[in-house]
Amino acid sequence: MVLVSPIIKDFMPNLRPPIFIKKCQQYLAQIQPHPWALILFILAIMAGFMGRPDPFNNILPHVIWYYFWLVFILWQFIFGNGWHIINPFGWLVATIRQKMGITQQRPGDIILGLLGFIGFFYWENISITPMDPPQMAQILTIYWLFYTIGGVLWGNQWLENSEFAHILCRIIGASSLLPQQNPAQNSIKGEFFFIAFLLANVSFCGLKGTFFWFDLWGLNPLDFQGKSTMAGINLFGLLTHFLIFAGVLWLLTHILLTNKTQKNQFLLSLVPIAMAFHFAHYGTILLSDYAYIWAGLNDPFALGWNLTNFTADQIPRGFWRDYYHLIWLWNAQVVLIVLCHIISCWRGHGFVKTGWRFQAGLMGVLCLYTIYGLWLLSTPTAL
Repeated sequence: MVLVSPIIKDFMPNLRPPIFIKKCQQYLAQIQPHPWALILFILAIMAGFMGRPDPFNNILPHVIWYYFWLVFILWQFIFGNGWHIINPFGWLVATIRQKMGITQQRPGDIILGLLGFIGFFYWENISITPMDPPQMAQILTIYWLFYTIGGVLWGNQWLENSEFAHILCRIIGASSLLPQQNPAQNSIKGEFFFIAFLLANVSFCGLKGTFFWFDLWGLNPLDFQGKSTMAGINLFGLLTHFLIFAGVLWLLTHILLTNKTQKNQFLLSLVPIAMAFHFAHYGTILLSDYAYIWAGLNDPFALGWNLTNFTADQIPRGFWRDYYHLIWLWNAQVVLIVLCHIISCWRGHGFVKTGWRFQAGLMGVLCLYTIYGLWLLSTPTAL
């Protein structure tokens, strides 16, 4: 895989998306912030506060964890950055600043974005109640108010450089399969820490539910006592993964690479690997839980409506009962992980023209990471 990638890069012609895809990208890039994104966000928050507390029958958890964190991120990875289309901050911030005549701009603080990023992953992996609708609504409301007020006071530049979703979507968009511009021209401030933590999180998501992880701490996964017993252990595991990935990336970028542009290009070339782990993990969840969105839409505000005539009790589970479906799914996950590793290696070799030491280091790291990813797919899981 690693040895063939630079040869493919050197001899394969530059691939360009079809004209109609480029037209769609240009059209989407021209869309201005619109109030509909804010309206939908407010309706989802209202459903979290007013709707049924059962997360399976409330639309808010599924909007956040499945349709934002999986479907929209997949869109980003394929077509490029589209955060401005669903951004709940942009239109309101621009409107208030225009009405009040505020022109002050601040560059923003990447530390705020990184803290938000870490908090999001803590909420996903460590929190005892990541699917609780009222709690989600409270957290999202406070978060939205903080960044909306900050955006009004200090401008869109501060918002883009301090809010983690803006930064994450720029990084994924810059690494997309069909980017709007050459990925080699992209430079994202703070991408080292974001990409290291992204790789750590998607890797640990696959590890934390395995029999190996439970056995490592002397716990019986068949007698699981609840997420609270694993909170400290999982936090340690997540931070350990981050330190390992940050150390390896620092070694590759700061010792074996000296050019800043090459460092940026190499870091962005690793994003497809993170996306492979992300989709392999969440894709299986979406296959089983995709229909819960209809259950949440049935009576979003607990007013006795019956809009879709669909409840959580009617969710089909036949997919997981068919042995051949599971075989197909596992093979698709293997192909996805290997393919995205090849894409990352191809981009890394193509964008970074340097000596044999870096190429050997890249080969070793990607081979080990591929083995780790395939081991995660094959090892038994309890959760």
